[in-house]
Amino acid sequence: MVILGTANCPTSHVTGITRRSFGVGCAAVAMTGCGRREQFAPTNSTSDSPTVAHARSFAEQHMPEKVRASLVEMASMVERGFTTAPVRVRIAGHLYEVPANYLSPKAQADLKAYATTGAKHFELPASTGIGGLSFFWPTLEGFSLTNWVDLWDRRRINYRTFKVENINSLPTEQVMERLHTAGVIEARPGISRSGLSGYRWVTPDGNFQDRVEWIGRTTEGRLFHMHSLIPGSAAAHQVPNPLCIVDMVDVGKREEVFYNFSLDLFDHWLEIERGTRRIIEGWRKD
Repeated sequence: MVILGTANCPTSHVTGITRRSFGVGCAAVAMTGCGRREQFAPTNSTSDSPTVAHARSFAEQHMPEKVRASLVEMASMVERGFTTAPVRVRIAGHLYEVPANYLSPKAQADLKAYATTGAKHFELPASTGIGGLSFFWPTLEGFSLTNWVDLWDRRRINYRTFKVENINSLPTEQVMERLHTAGVIEARPGISRSGLSGYRWVTPDGNFQDRVEWIGRTTEGRLFHMHSLIPGSAAAHQVPNPLCIVDMVDVGKREEVFYNFSLDLFDHWLEIERGTRRIIEGWRKD
């Protein structure tokens, strides 16, 4: 299965600029540290635009001096190329108009392979899903002229897959059944939080782990599944930015979604699920 816009490198997120120019800033930003929660007011040179000033302030507070200029240069490139213009994509007969600032550079580059002569949209194979999307909590906006600066921003929600039709993955119910059969998770929910029932993973000698499979229902009655470390656990504190991984397959509705967000946002899982789905469904134009 091909999913557009998904990359192993977490740096492929800024939109509206060339991938080469984006690479200039990657090395610089990669040295900033992980999971910063704070935001920074634009400061410094009066000749700077708000975008450049914000990047300069962030760089001065969190980056080695030798690479600060790269981030400031990157900010100028982002500012020149930023756009929210819709990108028209057709998947399995359905047309979506995705604002460009929600798509990573890799996702946009991947789409070029599916350009159709004379058409005003990209025609994707039926086996393909939309990927490379980013939303920012709590507004669920896409990339802005400032929020791209911190690659490990804990407000970011990374949508790896939204697929319709031609679902070939195991349904959520079967995934849970196999985990139960294999004996790797407890037989009944051992913990609960924010409306979710948690099945803890079990070691061969019968001890509970801090990894949990969470099951619940959305307000629409859809089965929800994600896995994460237990919030506040020792294991979670050992990871710079632990994630909640949402992985759901609904064969009846012919949908498959895969996305992640910071463990800090655990208690907002329902708002994130409902809000991102509403936005994506709003992009559908037929």
